[in-house]
Amino acid sequence: HLIEALLAPDVAALDVRRALLPTMPLRRFRLVECPGDGGPLSPILLDERMADALRGLDYLDPRAREVLEPAPPAVPAPCHLPLVGPLVAALAEAARPAVNLIGAPRSGRRGVAAAVADRAGMGLLELRLDRLPAEPAARLAVLALVEREAALLRFAVLIDADAAGEAGPATGLADAVERLEAFLIVVGERPVASDREVRRLELTPPDAASRRAIWAGALEDSGVADADVAALAAHFDFAS
Repeated sequence: HLIEALLAPDVAALDVRRALLPTMPLRRFRLVECPGDGGPLSPILLDERMADALRGLDYLDPRAREVLEPAPPAVPAPCHLPLVGPLVAALAEAARPAVNLIGAPRSGRRGVAAAVADRAGMGLLELRLDRLPAEPAARLAVLALVEREAALLRFAVLIDADAAGEAGPATGLADAVERLEAFLIVVGERPVASDREVRRLELTPPDAASRRAIWAGALEDSGVADADVAALAAHFDFAS
């Protein structure tokens, strides 16, 4: 490729060519793109998003924004907080960090997910399975874009496995869990089957004390009496 001679004259041509293969990081994560047949005269393109990143301008790629959205705010239950530190420490040792938070609705799954991402020093964006392309090649291309953005912007990817059935065939869920090279948090009522090494954590619903603490925090400046907070906690589960 002409770019090999122009940009890497001291590197063996085969090594440069190998770096430009579709399966290598430069193209897998869409840092550069090679339209056409990838031959010696094919252009190597740097898209606007990557050009801006090199200038120090960071933002979520509009194409990734079509399938990603900020995870709704969620408060971890105090009874679950002791689980977060050891979990994050274990995930930090994993080559492909992934955790499956298992529990019934209102068991605090999303609160734990938020706490895990926060403890890891990351943001948290939710991947909407229902917005992934149905065509396999297009779906994998979007997932590669999500991987790139997760690395550039340092966020964990949240997936609601319970929504997989609503999104249609479960192939989107399977592809995301197996292929996403990102810090992955999957929540759902049942364990997710995967060949990937995924840590599993089963959550029990927050106890009464935790529910009261969550409500007390939410109503801290409202002047609501403690007795009323306890009544609210008894009747309305604030966990997610």
